[in-house]
Amino acid sequence: MMSRGEILLPLACLILLGGVVLVFSRRDLRPETKLAAVVEPMIDHPGRSVAEFGARTVPPAVKSKPLAQPRFNATPKSVEVPEIASDAAQTSPSSWENPFSPELWHSTGWNFTSQSMRATGTEQSSATFHRPYHKLMFECDIIAAEAPGSMWELRLSTRNAQVVMSLILSDGQLSVVTIENGLAQVAVEKRLTAPLTSKAARQLRVVATGNRIVVSWDGKRFLATEQLAAQSGREIVWSIHTSGAAYEIPRLRVEGD
Repeated sequence: MMSRGEILLPLACLILLGGVVLVFSRRDLRPETKLAAVVEPMIDHPGRSVAEFGARTVPPAVKSKPLAQPRFNATPKSVEVPEIASDAAQTSPSSWENPFSPELWHSTGWNFTSQSMRATGTEQSSATFHRPYHKLMFECDIIAAEAPGSMWELRLSTRNAQVVMSLILSDGQLSVVTIENGLAQVAVEKRLTAPLTSKAARQLRVVATGNRIVVSWDGKRFLATEQLAAQSGREIVWSIHTSGAAYEIPRLRVEGD
């Protein structure tokens, strides 16, 4: 029969061995505990840098492309259409055989003769045609001695000027600029095949259908773009604006309904 000491000695060895295994098991778990401590701050503090918490995959930030800025400073205001506009709208189409009649315009800085209209100075000039249109065909010849920064603009606007499409001739190129609820964007911009000059007239033709605007320059189709949907089916008032140089329009043709 085994003595009490002989029984307790193996039992003590087993207890001691179990303690050693438990110690090493806890040491193996320590890296996982540290890893959890590293991951948690990444979640709790997303603004911290990667260097603070170790390398991790960061999705690239999505950068929005800035809108193109219009190359003109004029801010359209409510379109000033005189009270006689309603009478002018009822005038027979034969009236447009003399489109340079001052009675058909509300203008500042323009001089009218029976043969032409001319903006003589470098100050800003504007001329608004009395009759509004839903659809418009505008054609004219332009003579100008352009200077850097000078501008000739055909503006198509709703009466409250909240929706505007402008065709701008400046620095040898044509830009179509849209303005809707105060937000201006360059819809399209293209260099002119034949720049404006004081030695010869250049022909500009603009057709606004309510859905599209088609532009011809110097007798050839030049560009086309969508017309703002908010202008479709609505009365459009058109006007001509200049600044920075003398411009002359020796021929003008207007049709539409």
